[in-house]
Amino acid sequence: MKFNQFTSIHKIIDEIKECMEYLENSISIETSSSEYLIIPKLNLVLRIDSKPSLFFAITKEFRSHQSPIMKILALGYIIFIGALLKFNLGRLFLNVVSMRGPVFYPAILGGNNRFRFIDSSNSIAILIARDTRSAFFTQNATSAYTNNFFSALNCIPEIFSVNDRVYFEKQIDGVAINRIFLDASQDNASRIFIDSVFETQKKFTRFISLKTFLRYKIATIKMYLTTSKLSEANRLLEQFILYCSYALENLGNIDIPVCPSHGDLNRGNVFINSKNLNIIDWEYFMYRYRPYDYIIFTHNLRHLDINEYKCFFKNSNELNFSSFIFLLEELAFRILNYKSDLPDSQMHIDALADIFSNYLVKFNE
Repeated sequence: MKFNQFTSIHKIIDEIKECMEYLENSISIETSSSEYLIIPKLNLVLRIDSKPSLFFAITKEFRSHQSPIMKILALGYIIFIGALLKFNLGRLFLNVVSMRGPVFYPAILGGNNRFRFIDSSNSIAILIARDTRSAFFTQNATSAYTNNFFSALNCIPEIFSVNDRVYFEKQIDGVAINRIFLDASQDNASRIFIDSVFETQKKFTRFISLKTFLRYKIATIKMYLTTSKLSEANRLLEQFILYCSYALENLGNIDIPVCPSHGDLNRGNVFINSKNLNIIDWEYFMYRYRPYDYIIFTHNLRHLDINEYKCFFKNSNELNFSSFIFLLEELAFRILNYKSDLPDSQMHIDALADIFSNYLVKFNE
């Protein structure tokens, strides 16, 4: 998520200021008034006196890319920003904002639903829901860590929960596996690791009726939309309930396998270093239809364009999973991930509506 994807930088800064006020009041964090640089393209706000070494540590992932051209461009851009920091020239080239910030956490990374305040040694971060409406996601992330389903894999960054909106998280070292070409040993290690994730899900699988599954999904979406204040909330909920009714009508009250699920398991969220692998961004963690994470990861669905996305579902009948139930899970994810100011949000909802329509035609043939 990049700041320049939003309609207004002022909105982001206002949200950061609100988060700072909340942190001051809730955990008594030490703050001071400072100037911050807004770093375009890197979804980063950085205190103007930050050391270049911190900036380079935070942007390690951005300097990695499978495309040599993109890698060179990214490296050049990051070196340029680093030089601005070193010679105190940031205010000449970048937007500067004045606001209160945590003394020991000079860097702020943006995200879909949370801000990450990173300490000066890049070892610990404070994660906070961007607003009270996004506390749903911080609760999911802490739940993934505390429920211990994946503890044997040691794949979730260490978390210390403060409250429903805030937690501390250990910063991980490494690079996302979609940004580099893996050598033979790395490729083998990542395959074994991902297989162990799916085996763990299999271990904790249970079967529930479709009615129970749909009630759980509707309740989860309704709970989120009630606090989200999205202007589209009623329309999205009605759309989801409608497709749930079609599922029951056409599939009957069958039993389906569900398991603990990451929800956004793609190669951009799997990090590798010289010692181990980690999975980040557990904010969508909950029980899901068991094949969901496997399909998302194996077929790289999060990184397909809309046309490729639609084509996948045209051919999905050849795969061993219930396409309609998977579509319900995917629609639920897209609703939870919906942002009014991001056109892609509605594009994915519309694409899923088209795919659902095609399946309903098949059901009625």
